Amino acid sequence: MKLNNTTIALSFLALALGACATGEKLSTQSLAFHSVPAGKARIAIYRTKVIGAAVQPSVVVADQETGVCKPKGVFFVDVAPGKHVISATTEATDYVAVNARAGQISYVECSIDSGIVIGRPDLEIVDKIIAEQVIGELALTGKYNVE
Repeated sequence: MKLNNTTIALSFLALALGACATGEKLSTQSLAFHSVPAGKARIAIYRTKVIGAAVQPSVVVADQETGVCKPKGVFFVDVAPGKHVISATTEATDYVAVNARAGQISYVECSIDSGIVIGRPDLEIVDKIIAEQVIGELALTGKYNVE
Protein backbone atom coordinates (compact mmCIF):
# COMPACT_ATOMS: atom_id res chain seq x y z
CA MET A 1 0.00 0.00 0.00
CA LYS A 2 1.42 3.35 -1.04
CA LEU A 3 0.93 6.41 1.17
CA ASN A 4 0.69 9.79 -0.47
CA ASN A 5 1.93 13.03 1.06
CA THR A 6 -1.57 14.12 2.08
CA THR A 7 -2.16 10.92 4.04
CA ILE A 8 1.17 11.27 5.81
CA ALA A 9 0.55 14.94 6.63
CA LEU A 10 -2.93 14.19 8.01
CA SER A 11 -1.50 11.39 10.16
CA PHE A 12 1.07 13.71 11.71
CA LEU A 13 -1.59 16.37 12.30
CA ALA A 14 -3.83 13.87 14.08
CA LEU A 15 -0.92 12.73 16.24
CA ALA A 16 -0.04 16.31 17.20
CA LEU A 17 -3.62 17.25 18.06
CA GLY A 18 -4.10 14.07 20.06
CA ALA A 19 -1.14 14.97 22.23
CA CYS A 20 -2.63 18.31 23.30
CA ALA A 21 -4.16 18.85 26.71
CA THR A 22 -7.88 18.29 26.84
CA GLY A 23 -10.53 19.51 29.22
CA GLU A 24 -12.21 22.74 30.16
CA LYS A 25 -10.45 25.96 29.32
CA LEU A 26 -9.04 27.76 32.30
CA SER A 27 -11.24 30.79 31.61
CA THR A 28 -14.28 28.70 32.56
CA GLN A 29 -12.67 27.71 35.87
CA SER A 30 -11.70 31.16 37.10
CA LEU A 31 -12.37 30.32 40.77
CA ALA A 32 -9.69 27.60 40.72
CA PHE A 33 -7.36 30.06 39.02
CA HIS A 34 -7.74 33.05 41.32
CA SER A 35 -8.09 31.54 44.79
CA VAL A 36 -4.58 31.10 46.18
CA PRO A 37 -4.77 29.42 49.62
CA ALA A 38 -3.94 31.59 52.64
CA GLY A 39 -0.22 31.64 53.44
CA LYS A 40 0.67 30.06 50.08
CA ALA A 41 1.95 31.20 46.71
CA ARG A 42 0.96 29.70 43.37
CA ILE A 43 3.10 28.88 40.35
CA ALA A 44 1.24 28.47 37.03
CA ILE A 45 3.21 26.37 34.55
CA TYR A 46 1.88 26.41 31.01
CA ARG A 47 2.63 25.48 27.43
CA THR A 48 0.94 27.24 24.54
CA LYS A 49 2.70 25.73 21.53
CA VAL A 50 1.98 22.40 19.86
CA ILE A 51 5.46 22.14 18.32
CA GLY A 52 7.08 18.97 19.66
CA ALA A 53 3.72 17.78 20.99
CA ALA A 54 4.91 14.23 21.59
CA VAL A 55 7.57 15.53 24.00
CA GLN A 56 5.88 16.12 27.36
CA PRO A 57 8.40 16.29 30.19
CA SER A 58 7.40 16.04 33.83
CA VAL A 59 7.98 19.23 35.79
CA VAL A 60 9.73 19.13 39.17
CA VAL A 61 9.12 21.88 41.72
CA ALA A 62 11.24 21.97 44.87
CA ASP A 63 12.42 18.37 44.27
CA GLN A 64 8.85 17.06 43.89
CA GLU A 65 7.42 15.82 40.60
CA THR A 66 4.26 17.74 39.73
CA GLY A 67 2.48 18.10 36.38
CA VAL A 68 3.43 17.43 32.80
CA CYS A 69 4.31 20.06 30.22
CA LYS A 70 1.38 19.34 27.82
CA PRO A 71 0.72 21.43 24.72
CA LYS A 72 -2.20 23.84 25.23
CA GLY A 73 -2.23 23.00 28.95
CA VAL A 74 -1.65 24.70 32.29
CA PHE A 75 -1.29 23.39 35.82
CA PHE A 76 -0.87 25.03 39.22
CA VAL A 77 1.55 24.30 42.00
CA ASP A 78 0.82 25.81 45.41
CA VAL A 79 3.99 26.35 47.42
CA ALA A 80 5.21 28.06 50.57
CA PRO A 81 6.37 31.61 49.83
CA GLY A 82 10.06 31.86 48.92
CA LYS A 83 12.50 30.74 46.26
CA HIS A 84 11.67 27.52 44.38
CA VAL A 85 13.66 25.77 41.66
CA ILE A 86 11.62 24.35 38.79
CA SER A 87 13.06 21.88 36.30
CA ALA A 88 12.01 19.79 33.31
CA THR A 89 14.11 17.05 31.71
CA THR A 90 14.26 15.17 28.42
CA GLU A 91 17.72 14.65 26.89
CA ALA A 92 18.69 17.86 28.70
CA THR A 93 17.43 19.63 31.81
CA ASP A 94 16.36 23.25 32.07
CA TYR A 95 15.99 25.08 35.38
CA VAL A 96 14.39 28.31 36.48
CA ALA A 97 14.19 29.81 39.98
CA VAL A 98 10.94 31.49 41.02
CA ASN A 99 10.65 33.85 43.98
CA ALA A 100 7.06 33.04 44.95
CA ARG A 101 5.19 35.63 47.04
CA ALA A 102 2.31 34.83 49.39
CA GLY A 103 -1.10 35.30 47.78
CA GLN A 104 0.37 35.85 44.32
CA ILE A 105 0.73 33.79 41.16
CA SER A 106 4.06 33.42 39.34
CA TYR A 107 4.05 32.26 35.72
CA VAL A 108 6.44 29.87 33.99
CA GLU A 109 6.13 29.00 30.31
CA CYS A 110 7.38 25.63 29.16
CA SER A 111 8.29 25.18 25.52
CA ILE A 112 10.21 22.55 23.58
CA ASP A 113 13.32 23.43 21.59
CA SER A 114 15.14 21.25 19.08
CA GLY A 115 17.40 18.60 20.52
CA ILE A 116 19.80 16.04 19.12
CA VAL A 117 17.52 13.04 19.66
CA ILE A 118 14.43 14.48 21.34
CA GLY A 119 13.20 17.99 22.03
CA ARG A 120 14.68 19.90 24.95
CA PRO A 121 12.57 21.72 27.54
CA ASP A 122 12.87 25.48 27.86
CA LEU A 123 11.45 27.10 31.00
CA GLU A 124 11.00 30.86 31.20
CA ILE A 125 9.51 33.18 33.83
CA VAL A 126 6.79 35.28 32.20
CA ASP A 127 5.31 38.60 33.28
CA LYS A 128 1.77 38.38 34.70
CA ILE A 129 0.25 40.67 32.06
CA ILE A 130 1.66 38.60 29.19
CA ALA A 131 0.82 35.23 30.76
CA GLU A 132 -2.78 36.13 31.60
CA GLN A 133 -3.42 37.07 27.97
CA VAL A 134 -2.86 33.45 26.84
CA ILE A 135 -3.47 31.27 29.86
CA GLY A 136 -7.28 31.50 29.82
CA GLU A 137 -7.45 29.58 26.55
CA LEU A 138 -5.48 26.61 27.90
CA ALA A 139 -6.87 23.41 29.43
CA LEU A 140 -6.41 23.03 33.19
CA THR A 141 -4.44 19.79 33.57
CA GLY A 142 -3.90 19.66 37.32
CA LYS A 143 -3.35 21.30 40.67
CA TYR A 144 -0.55 20.27 43.04
CA ASN A 145 0.61 21.19 46.52
CA VAL A 146 4.33 21.16 47.31
CA GLU A 147 5.48 21.42 50.90
